[in-house]
Amino acid sequence: AIQNIDNWAYDSQRLKMNVKTRKKLQMVVLRKSVTHFAAKDGPISFSQLCHELTLPRRFVRELVTDLLAAGLLVHVKGT
Repeated sequence: AIQNIDNWAYDSQRLKMNVKTRKKLQMVVLRKSVTHFAAKDGPISFSQLCHELTLPRRFVRELVTDLLAAGLLVHVKGT
């Protein structure tokens, strides 16, 4: 049950998050991704992104999915 806390803990908070906050978090995800890549560390892994942001995986996945759909991020196989 403990391992699922990262996946499901935010559900009640999600309903309260407004669009402005969501957009800000998308920018944080984008900045982390670009900064990591620009430092010549290659693409940041999804797990590392979740760890550094200290956000639940499901929530980060939704943010990343939005950024992928907008063409602002590109999926790199193996990350």
